[in-house]
Amino acid sequence: MFNYAAKCDELSKIVRDHSLDVWTAGVINKIHAYDPELVILGGGVMKSADVIIPFIKNKVNKHAWTPWGKVKIIQSKIPNRFALLGAYYLVKNNIP
Repeated sequence: MFNYAAKCDELSKIVRDHSLDVWTAGVINKIHAYDPELVILGGGVMKSADVIIPFIKNKVNKHAWTPWGKVKIIQSKIPNRFALLGAYYLVKNNIP
């Protein structure tokens, strides 16, 4: 989707922008709920981090309310491994 949006495909731009707005709303909700100093984003979609991170940072800086300052938003150093880490935890702790 990000590749096609970069090539000016109108439908892809619409889907990309909507997805970014939804992801940003989720990040802002988590910030308001948990008041973190750092948000780490990961997963396969971070192949487009050069688009996603600046978009989310900009919207978070405009709309998230934190009395102490701005939340730092970064890309995970271990993208695509979160599912494996979660599965490992479940297996290790014998959780069905």
